[in-house]
Amino acid sequence: PIYASPAVANGIVYIASRDQFVYAIDEVTGQQLWRINNISPLTSSPVVANGKVFYGTWFVRFWAQLLAADATNGTVRWWYTADDTIISSPSVQNGRVYFGQNNGFVVAINETSGAEIWKSSTGGTIAIRSAPAVAYGRVFVGTDNNFVALDEATGASLWTFDTLGSNATSGAVDGGVVYFGTGNGNVHAVNATTGSEIWTYSVGNVVSSSPALALGTNTL
Repeated sequence: PIYASPAVANGIVYIASRDQFVYAIDEVTGQQLWRINNISPLTSSPVVANGKVFYGTWFVRFWAQLLAADATNGTVRWWYTADDTIISSPSVQNGRVYFGQNNGFVVAINETSGAEIWKSSTGGTIAIRSAPAVAYGRVFVGTDNNFVALDEATGASLWTFDTLGSNATSGAVDGGVVYFGTGNGNVHAVNATTGSEIWTYSVGNVVSSSPALALGTNTL
């Protein structure tokens, strides 16, 4: 089964599967171009940036991995050894790759070498299933218990927004505001600098997908 969303770039569709493989498929013909056999199942959606495809694996045999592979031929460029399952899809920004782990840690690694830059706790053993959003020198992360902002350079905690024990989605950021949904049925708009709430809208049911912004239309 496939739980991760595909990524599409330069005529190639990239798919991460629970059968442990990442597949590269020709966008026009559907022909398999290459595949990578990994150490464990995959539910982290792949991300393509700067000629590489990035994705994470489940935790098995004492480790998980965040990998970078050549987007054209599938050659693995490097891998980072993580200490818990990576369901969070990575985000690539300013020469760094950011991702969350199921033990509540966010990790920043060098995009070129795979070397760890920092590793920061989000406040306990709480799973991170959403992709980080990077803006304004901050890394915004939704966890299974809160929504946090970390310093992009150091990983230091800047603020935490309490979601009242509910999971938070990935954030959408624009105009100094970060927007995200929660499992208790709310959509929040929060000041990206201070973490103070601007408004809350209740949709009446679980919000499990990340918000999208229609830029220039003032529509979320």
